Amino acid sequence: MNFSLEQLQSFVAVYENGSFSEAAIKLGKHRTTIGQVITNLEDVLAVDLFERVGRRTIPSKDAQLLYHYAKLTTAQAQAFD
Repeated sequence: MNFSLEQLQSFVAVYENGSFSEAAIKLGKHRTTIGQVITNLEDVLAVDLFERVGRRTIPSKDAQLLYHYAKLTTAQAQAFD
């Protein structure tokens, strides 16, 4: 199972902002790009990370488990910069 730093950063942004649109603004990307990145991550992990209900994005239990790992990994990557 391989996933990219971009996928983890996008995941963390969506998780923390509760919105694909807000995550896209934070990351300076288009909303559809963030959606594609998350969909690809879900495919790699073979789990649904978010339930999309209208404009709301609700993290799944799997997302809650992944969040702590992803947050730590992205923080460590930023420390290298």
